[in-house]
Amino acid sequence: FHRTFLLCNVYGCTCTASSRWAGLFKTCRVIAYFQKEYVKTAAFEKKYSKYISQVFQIRSNTDYADFFLVSLQDALEQYERAEEFVEVIKEFLKTE
Repeated sequence: FHRTFLLCNVYGCTCTASSRWAGLFKTCRVIAYFQKEYVKTAAFEKKYSKYISQVFQIRSNTDYADFFLVSLQDALEQYERAEEFVEVIKEFLKTE
């Protein structure tokens, strides 16, 4: 599940920035760009930056930690956040 939520969030960031970015091949660069260009300018609330950072940390933990399990509750929370974020991005793109 963690990869799906991360991809959903990162692709959402990518969609918002697609007409303005170049060379952002790593997830952390896409996240940093989104934070700089959209969160710091108040186009998106800070909570979405936190959502992305948290799901990226979960993904990193599951990939690189010796033993890390994501609980069902955490997975559901990330799923709900991803759905919320996608809806906010859709609304944002309608105004762009």
